[in-house]
This record gives sequence, C-alpha cells and structure tokens, in this order.
Amino acid sequence: MKVDTSKIDMDELIFALQTHFESLTSYLDLKTGKVLTFGEEEEELIEKIEKNVPERYVYIEPIPSSISYGWMEEFIEMVEDENLREKLEIAIDGPGAFRRFKNVLLGYPEVRERWFEFERKKLEEYAKDWLESLRRE
Repeated sequence: MKVDTSKIDMDELIFALQTHFESLTSYLDLKTGKVLTFGEEEEELIEKIEKNVPERYVYIEPIPSSISYGWMEEFIEMVEDENLREKLEIAIDGPGAFRRFKNVLLGYPEVRERWFEFERKKLEEYAKDWLESLRRE
C-alpha cells in the first residue's frame, strides 16, 4: 500500500522522527496518513499492529543521533562569529553534546533562531526523503 503524502501531518511525523524515548513507539498509518504514537503501556496494540497489519503500518525509526550531530556540525561551519563558533565546537565534543550546544545558543537569541530554522529545514528534508523511500518499497 502506498502512502498519500498529502494526508500526512508533517509536524506529527517530524515529532515522531525526533522522539528518542524508549517508552514511545510511532507508526505511520499508510491508509490514513496518521502518525500513531504508543506508550510502553500500550504494548498489546503495538504487537497487534506489528503482527496483524504490517502492510498498513510502518514503524517510524527515530533519526539517528549521528545525523542530528552532523547537522550541528554543518550549522557551526556557517556561524560567522569566530568566538561563538569556537564555543559551539567545544560544546559538541563528547557526551551531552546536544544539550550543551543548545545551552550555548541560549546566550545568542538571533543565532539560536537561525539554528531552529536550519534544523527545521533539515528535519523536513529528512521526513520527505523517508516518505520517498516508502514509495520505492
């Protein structure tokens, strides 16, 4: 079954792609275009979807952190303020990189806003590519 992408709420899909909580699992309903997110307490529903109607529902794998990390690196390269660029490079070194990156940006509201615009564009591109991959299957 192919998906009609005009029915899909991109905000819901992007949220599911960004969700890295082990307690949440998301699927795209290819028939309706709805994104369904289940908590761990709804395990029976998840099993039913996976076993009974796998051709209708597609598991939404969260975006790998390596891809999101690459987006931060790409954004940092575009930062003109040399001092800020250096702070961001230091922030993304090691565990906790995502939180430190965002914390640095708190002190730079205009750059922070550019980051959110940049990230949104990347998320939309990723979501569209993911949907396109479903069409080819």
